[in-house]
Amino acid sequence: MTSLQHRINAFALRLLLSTSLCVGLSAGLSLSLSSPAWALPTGQWQGFIQVPGQKLAVLVKLNQDAQGQWSGSIDIPAQNAKDLPLKAIRYEKNKLQFVISGVPGDPSFEGEVNPEETHFSGQFSQAGQKMKFELERPSEAKTAQAAEKDKIQRDKVLSTIESLRQSWKTPGLAVAIVKDDQIWLANGFGLRSLEEKQPVDADTLFAIGSCTKAFTSTLLAILVDEGKLDWDAPVRNYLPKFQLKESYATEHMTSRDLLTHVSGLPRHDLAWYGTSLTGPELLAKLKYLSPSADLRARFQYQNLMYMSAGLLAEEITGQSWEQLIQTRFFLPLGMKRSNATLTELQTDPNHALPHRKKGESVQRIPFRSAAGAAPAGAINASVNDMAQWIRLNLAQGRLDDKTMISELAFKEVLSPQVVMQSRGSQPEIPYMLYGMGWMIHPYRGVQMIQHGGNIDGFSALVSLIPEKKLGIVILSNKDGDALPNLLNLSLTDLLLDLEPVDWNGRLKQGLEQAEKISKSSDATMRVPHTRTSHDLTDFAGVYSHPAYGDLTIRKEGAGLKLKYHDFAGHLEHWHYDSFVLRQSDSVLDGMRLHFQINEEGDLERVSLKLEPLGEAIVFARTAPEQMKNPDYLKRYTGQFDMAGLKIKIELKGNALIAHATGQPPFELIPQKLHQFKLKGLDGYQIRFEFKGEKPDKVVFIQPNGSFEAKPEK
Repeated sequence: MTSLQHRINAFALRLLLSTSLCVGLSAGLSLSLSSPAWALPTGQWQGFIQVPGQKLAVLVKLNQDAQGQWSGSIDIPAQNAKDLPLKAIRYEKNKLQFVISGVPGDPSFEGEVNPEETHFSGQFSQAGQKMKFELERPSEAKTAQAAEKDKIQRDKVLSTIESLRQSWKTPGLAVAIVKDDQIWLANGFGLRSLEEKQPVDADTLFAIGSCTKAFTSTLLAILVDEGKLDWDAPVRNYLPKFQLKESYATEHMTSRDLLTHVSGLPRHDLAWYGTSLTGPELLAKLKYLSPSADLRARFQYQNLMYMSAGLLAEEITGQSWEQLIQTRFFLPLGMKRSNATLTELQTDPNHALPHRKKGESVQRIPFRSAAGAAPAGAINASVNDMAQWIRLNLAQGRLDDKTMISELAFKEVLSPQVVMQSRGSQPEIPYMLYGMGWMIHPYRGVQMIQHGGNIDGFSALVSLIPEKKLGIVILSNKDGDALPNLLNLSLTDLLLDLEPVDWNGRLKQGLEQAEKISKSSDATMRVPHTRTSHDLTDFAGVYSHPAYGDLTIRKEGAGLKLKYHDFAGHLEHWHYDSFVLRQSDSVLDGMRLHFQINEEGDLERVSLKLEPLGEAIVFARTAPEQMKNPDYLKRYTGQFDMAGLKIKIELKGNALIAHATGQPPFELIPQKLHQFKLKGLDGYQIRFEFKGEKPDKVVFIQPNGSFEAKPEK
């Protein structure tokens, strides 16, 4: 960057910082020296100042009262400057000059107005720097022409949206477009429900999924603004219960790390998805989740870190995340219909219903709550409401001349923090960066800031192009819908008058290729003509993981049935002791389960690749439910003799304790019916064998052999 460019940028910054001081001040006055031969240049003038590398748009308004006194103002949209007063306005014949009041460096315009009074050009000066400017007074013909162009563009946008909606079989869609701080379009398309046939409108509520993340990150930016949070201080300074599996990450994780997906953890979504666990309950399980990278080593999308960010905000403020979103955003922005709970969404009379494509048809599916990880994806909103959110973001924290958050804090949220992808999948998007709740990338000569959202039956996308004052929000009631992303790119091309790209064709071709690759790889990994090592009945049981919870398998008819959280399906034998889950409505459909045998030949564990970027999650078989019941455990108590070694087994509370002469006591952990392991001793187990209601013998299984003990008479 040249020194001149540095000075130009400094000018823009000074102008912006001066805005709050000069808006609303009375304009300066000067004597009109205009000659009767020339009419007055009153009214609006619009155009640009030619700063290096770009054209800075301005709008000038000039007035002269009956006493000949001048007044005026100037808007500079790119700097969020509106109605800055003008002073020292002079007009003599075709010479016009004026100064922007209250701004350092006395920025001034001096130039000539053409005889037709349609063009004003000359030199802009500030603090010794000089640049050309050109302004025009819009004629009625030009205004009509602009209106006609606007109508043609609007009609094209509407037809594009509806055509693509039908092509992608999306039941309902809502779209809002903000241009130059105005809501240019807010429309509904299609149906809220294929069954009930109600139309979508601009007030219809949709779940926005992960578009929620930008609200959570901006909430934390407000706390930074208020001096209550430091982006780079450890999370545990504010949220002492925050604990990960790795101690270094636990102690050094910051709120910036939480919001930029660099925790070292892969998604681990099935630890919370489909459960009724609360945020604090999920927070307590983080220490059991394995990382797949070191802290800040690479980008890995992570919803539970946004859940943690919401809890951090709650800890700092003493208010719930839902209350904070309501008071800090929904109320001041006028987002009157928005909410953050599934109950509120379902009880609203104008809400979209969730759908999913099944084969060639699209069908209704049940709602699913995201309450446990709400700060990552629980907001429900209409496009009318989301248009206000777009306006706030495009104005960098201001809405209707009210500052909700400082520009400095807001820019931190919208600034690149980490590399998502160093190489893009499309030439128009060469790489992808991540801010805080926003994805940031070049797009055909402009910077696009956007984020998608997906939750059962709903898809969403919010997109910003700040330098063009353009924002788009697209809400769909179809699960995993590609349409919001497709529409965003197609509408951006149209609205920016870019040469159109066949995004529809490209996306369909890409999805077809991905499906072929998936099917071919699936077939090559199966070993045919194999059998299981055990009868199917032996696979039944409850398998548990400290973070992921319980996975239940039961024998049903000639096969096996699986239940996990609120997902279920039947197991189809794949090969050896591996099975694949078949259930079209489940996110686990196609998931493979691999059973593992211990040294005794028992089916002891089952592993699932629940996390594509991490290790397989291993669920350990748990003992039957009755072995957790103290009344049932009493049958294992008593005195036993093993070749003269006295062993006493007693019940203390809900646990069995074994005492052997000269050795410390050991707690017995139930493994399976009549079998326990010794807590803290790998390879040591106790198996009880019964005759009637009382143990006939106890077998102590150790690494060096098995030893029997008999009950004392």
